[in-house]
Amino acid sequence: MQNAPNDQPFEEVEVVLSGNQVFCFCEFSFAEEFYKVYKDEIDGIQLYFESVKPNEFFEKFDCQNISSKSVLGGCLYEAYTPYFLKSVNDGGKKVNIQLFCKDGEMVVGMPLIFTGF
Repeated sequence: MQNAPNDQPFEEVEVVLSGNQVFCFCEFSFAEEFYKVYKDEIDGIQLYFESVKPNEFFEKFDCQNISSKSVLGGCLYEAYTPYFLKSVNDGGKKVNIQLFCKDGEMVVGMPLIFTGF
């Protein structure tokens, strides 16, 4: 990525290229600063959590829960937050967070989860 500041190269962030899209995988503690620097260059971020409840995440990010459904023994949520600029259209509603919870673990994709769960 071109704009990486010399004093903070974000080595903690895994960048994956898929065709012409750029997706980043990192711990939550690095996501906010990384997003501030690269928001115009990336297509998505994926985060992993343990022992965090969906409602806690939704509250922290001022999310509007749009839908939820049971999938593969867990629960998949779709929501919208004003803090992530990119979104997809799902039945006329803006979605920019997918959150999957199972067995005390949570995967968050912004705008979508691009790996399996």
